[in-house]
Amino acid sequence: MTNPDAQKLRREIIDNVRRKAERDFHDTRFDFVRPLGRRRALVIFVFALVAAYGFFNYFDYPEFVLPILILWGISLWLIRMSTRGIVDYPDEIVDERMRSVRGQTYRYAFMGTCVFMSAYMVFYIANQLMAKQGWVAPTTADQMHDLSFCLFFACMSLPSAIYAWNERLI
Repeated sequence: MTNPDAQKLRREIIDNVRRKAERDFHDTRFDFVRPLGRRRALVIFVFALVAAYGFFNYFDYPEFVLPILILWGISLWLIRMSTRGIVDYPDEIVDERMRSVRGQTYRYAFMGTCVFMSAYMVFYIANQLMAKQGWVAPTTADQMHDLSFCLFFACMSLPSAIYAWNERLI
């Protein structure tokens, strides 16, 4: 037994989201980033910024970190605008083809996150083992913390980036 007021509120919210989706699906303001080549260039740029963030943080150049994060945020926002926000809408709003592509995108993003996390753990364990033997200097906790943030930003970018890279019809 559900509350009639709750059902009414849910319908109202879905209607509001549906109206916003209709506006987004017909929006032409961001058509300059919607061609596939430009979206792919933007995806490459986003991951280059993540790599630059990791590099400058790891080697302790804090003056570059904030501008890189600002550029990363703007670029990720542009990716989301270039895909019309389809990865954010509930299933009731998008058609079956979009749901299928979005589901595949989330699957690849999950696999990518697993790969990134596994590589991070392998790097960490290998560094600790080689440091015990005296072959390398141990990676400090601060440097591992910096790399974990790099990993976080990369994983946060994955769903929109994969969708923008693969989707031909936007």
